[in-house]
Amino acid sequence: MLRLCPACTTRTQQVVDPGCLVCQGTGHLVLGPAALSVYEAVVVAEAVAIALEAAAREADMALSLSDNRTGPVLAALEELAAGGIITHTPAPHPAATVTNITPAPSRRRHPRPLTKGEQLCFDFTGLWPEPQDRRVITAANHVYTEHDRPHARGLPTLSAAGHPSHLARITDPAEPGTNTRQEARDRHTNHQHAQALIKAGTLAAKRKTRKKAKAAA
Repeated sequence: MLRLCPACTTRTQQVVDPGCLVCQGTGHLVLGPAALSVYEAVVVAEAVAIALEAAAREADMALSLSDNRTGPVLAALEELAAGGIITHTPAPHPAATVTNITPAPSRRRHPRPLTKGEQLCFDFTGLWPEPQDRRVITAANHVYTEHDRPHARGLPTLSAAGHPSHLARITDPAEPGTNTRQEARDRHTNHQHAQALIKAGTLAAKRKTRKKAKAAA
């Protein structure tokens, strides 16, 4: 049983990154048979996404931009693999060091009922899921217009593809000072190219159909 890579699904047009820290360019993670023997696939898949988001959130809040913020995500992946939640641990990126971060004690002062996915995440990684973790992993990407100037007010608060999750911001970081006007115009150009490609493909398919019909006549 597979689940789509939580990092790649937040990238622009959900294009799989060949160097993705989470899936190593496969576009998916393999859910572990051990976990699937106890929980439904949707529960295991949610636990994976929540665990990675929780790890990224702790890293995002505890580490500076100059620190290795990918290490805690790698550590969570290893914990998930060791617990049988996923079947393998992706090979660490050469520049990454597996680093565990102890969640801030204040995050555990107010226990609350957890979903099955959240409980599975906590049991096997020790990461306490916050309510926003479940909400943000399913959030939509935000698209800036050419008149927006988000980077003029400080560091980026979204990923390069405009996603608000901590995992997306760490695995697909936006560069400070990016020109949103140029981004918007490039996006419009890409959209036009995609439409032209669809029209060309449709026309080519019709031509092939006519040729086949003539050959069969």
